[in-house]
Amino acid sequence: KKLTTAKQYVDKRKIEVESARKAAHEKEQLLLSGADHDTSDIEGIILGVQEEMKEARSEIRTLEEEFSIITKEGNDEINILRSRLEEKTTSERKSAKDVQFWQRSHDSASIELKSAEKHFVTLRAEWNLGPISNNSSLITPKTCRSCGQKITSSSAQNHIRSSVEKQLEEATKRIAQAQESVSAASEALEKAVDRARIDAAEVRDCMELIRHKEKSHRDKTDGIRTKLKQAQDVQSKLSLDLAAYSKKAKQIAEVDLIISKLRSDVERVEDVFNTSMEMYQNQCTEVERIDDNISGLKHDKDALTNEVKFTALIVDVFGTKGV
Repeated sequence: KKLTTAKQYVDKRKIEVESARKAAHEKEQLLLSGADHDTSDIEGIILGVQEEMKEARSEIRTLEEEFSIITKEGNDEINILRSRLEEKTTSERKSAKDVQFWQRSHDSASIELKSAEKHFVTLRAEWNLGPISNNSSLITPKTCRSCGQKITSSSAQNHIRSSVEKQLEEATKRIAQAQESVSAASEALEKAVDRARIDAAEVRDCMELIRHKEKSHRDKTDGIRTKLKQAQDVQSKLSLDLAAYSKKAKQIAEVDLIISKLRSDVERVEDVFNTSMEMYQNQCTEVERIDDNISGLKHDKDALTNEVKFTALIVDVFGTKGV
């Protein structure tokens, strides 16, 4: 009865084991088919991506440092040129003001010269001296130009002559001074114009040099910006790849954990089955031992029965006294 009960228990556990194995296999296949479970060197791939990201970060730092150095050097050089340009521009403005000043001085001196010449010509005409090229002698007038009275006194005539000669001398000095002023102003104006041309040329050259340096600086920085943008794009792509591979590794780990739990559950059921099987085998051994004991007892019983029969036969043949 115990053996039958154990056999039934073992059969039940065997069915449970087969059912657990089948369910675990189906669920495992479902999990594996529902996710990308290619575990081939996923850790190696992640390490490779991390190494590439490290190289990309190093390249970005190098480019940023190079960009900072080139930018500082370029800005320093351009700022020096701009300071020089400001000095040249200030000098140019001063030269332009000098040109305007000496132009006004020249114009003023020219006006004064014309006025002096006109006054001299007018003065000679008043005293009937004729053109300046005519060396006519001064003729004293016989009547006063103011009141119209006759001038009879020789002293008065001498006074008039002296006064006119003094006026002519002053007019001549005025013309000479005006000519000197015009000449000086012309010379100064010419120098100022030359200086202004030089300053303007230096300003143009400095501006052209600044434009050239700015273009060269832009070309350098644009090249580094392009490389930096490419390196940052690579880093961004690697970050996305790393996130994707990390997510995949996490999913694989989760699936592996579930599969491990399923297999653990199957192993637990198998352990129960094995324990039941061991108990059943122990029962079978016990039954075999009992069967052996029964067989021994039956043999002893048969031997005793035969002995009794033989004794009874002897008694029948020889009698009690004969036995």
